[in-house]
Amino acid sequence: VDTDASFGQLAKFYTYEILIHSGLAPGTITLYERQYDTKLRQSALMLRPISEITSADLQHHLNQLADGIMDGKPIKVSAASVRDLGKYLTRLFKWLQNQGYCDNLMLNVSVPIIKKTDTGDDDEDEVQTFTDDEIARIISTPNQRHFLFSLALATGLRAGELLALRYDDFVDGSVTVGRQISSHY
Repeated sequence: VDTDASFGQLAKFYTYEILIHSGLAPGTITLYERQYDTKLRQSALMLRPISEITSADLQHHLNQLADGIMDGKPIKVSAASVRDLGKYLTRLFKWLQNQGYCDNLMLNVSVPIIKKTDTGDDDEDEVQTFTDDEIARIISTPNQRHFLFSLALATGLRAGELLALRYDDFVDGSVTVGRQISSHY
């Protein structure tokens, strides 16, 4: 075990060689990969040897992200992405411990909670819905996918669920959703 390997080298190896073959759902893998790529990969923390990383370093990194800062620069971050990065780091450090690189440093880290503030801006977590006028325009516009649009508007199904539907999913005026199409790994 090379304890002089950089945190960045090990995180990259874990993300692209271990995590993507871990049996997690494709969406979860994509989510963790995105957190690694946007909230960790370019951090100065990644240049340090794994043997020098401490729980305090990880806590500081997460706290700074929660404040919208990475390595002294502003970064756009949501509460969900900080939470998801915490989950990714927890998995990473379990693996690092199992491989003998270091202790599981995430046992001593608390993922900060970003409190929502009323800034007057639209909340990024708020679901945007179509207006009645937009719905009328969608329904009245001729299109090959008119049935899918109408079904989506009537049921709230996601695109992957709609595209996975088969004829036998429609029985006696009801639709049964049991699968979805995913464009992930």
